[in-house]
Amino acid sequence: MFKMKYLPKGAWITVNRACNFRCQWCYGVSSEFSSNSNLTYETAKDIVYFLKDLDIKSLIIIGGEPTVWKDLFRFNDLCNSLLIKTTLVTNGYRFNSESFWLEYLKHPNSQVSTSLKSYDEKSSLLITKVEDFKGINNGIRKVNSKFKGHVTIVYSTLIEGRLLDTVSLAMDLGATSVSVSPCTPVSENGKFSAPFTVEYDKMVLEISTNYKKIVDLTKGKISFSLKTPLCIWPEDFIQTIIAQKQLNTVCQFQRRSGIVFDTDGKIVLCNSMLEYPVGKYGVDFNDRESFLKILNSEEVNGIYNHINSYPSKLCMECNLFSRCRGGCPIMWTVFNAEEVISSAKKRKGGG
Repeated sequence: MFKMKYLPKGAWITVNRACNFRCQWCYGVSSEFSSNSNLTYETAKDIVYFLKDLDIKSLIIIGGEPTVWKDLFRFNDLCNSLLIKTTLVTNGYRFNSESFWLEYLKHPNSQVSTSLKSYDEKSSLLITKVEDFKGINNGIRKVNSKFKGHVTIVYSTLIEGRLLDTVSLAMDLGATSVSVSPCTPVSENGKFSAPFTVEYDKMVLEISTNYKKIVDLTKGKISFSLKTPLCIWPEDFIQTIIAQKQLNTVCQFQRRSGIVFDTDGKIVLCNSMLEYPVGKYGVDFNDRESFLKILNSEEVNGIYNHINSYPSKLCMECNLFSRCRGGCPIMWTVFNAEEVISSAKKRKGGG
């Protein structure tokens, strides 16, 4: 009998690549937002029963833009019938259509999380390429009126310098909580680049100096998924957000706690690693035991160990390493980890 070591606790299902936006910092850029890349309902159903066999009781639905996936409603009905909780991650725009919104409410998800891209009409057009700022906002407002109102802000060079305005807009649209997450490198043809990732020094300055104002705007309902080494931030800022439980670090990949399904049933270890699948449902595995053999294989263990290794020798003795793991590994495909971390330590007199 195969002896299991790692068992995923959560799952992400990528239902499509099509999107009604064209955000160039999105990990979906590599697929060119193809309308032909869709998860079939039959495969989606098989995956849900497979996840149930793994005793996974909740999943996250991502795209592309899941609301333009034709099978969303019956997929939601299936999950609801199996008592599997689902979180829909969406830009919210399609909910601007009253007929779609009313039909959606007959087949809802357990939770909905919206992603706010911009802070005003001009930035919205620049980022999304959609000339309907009011419609986008109306869709998000509807979601926030019905669900818990969690809004995620991707902090990129396109909103750099206007983070406060973006947080303010999220609250105006009815958000009850906000999370800020830095834009990460995107992969095209197997090569990572970071044209929309804010430089670390500028990111630290804008977020940390505006922290108190952000707290006031959100009434403390703010969290930061920093994706960076914590040593680059002011110590008082880090200690404060830790004490206030406003820090989210170490993703499912670093914890080795989740799995991501692509639109053809392939398993990828991270949304940013779509070009590096480790197995496919119905081909390489079709049940709990065959899947866990792959997940715990020497090859997959090697991938995890390599990517999750210390980004800098200085991390080995850092008391914050367990909280940040040296930041998002994808960042280090573009940035020099040793240089970033050693510079931070020197500024604080520790290097």
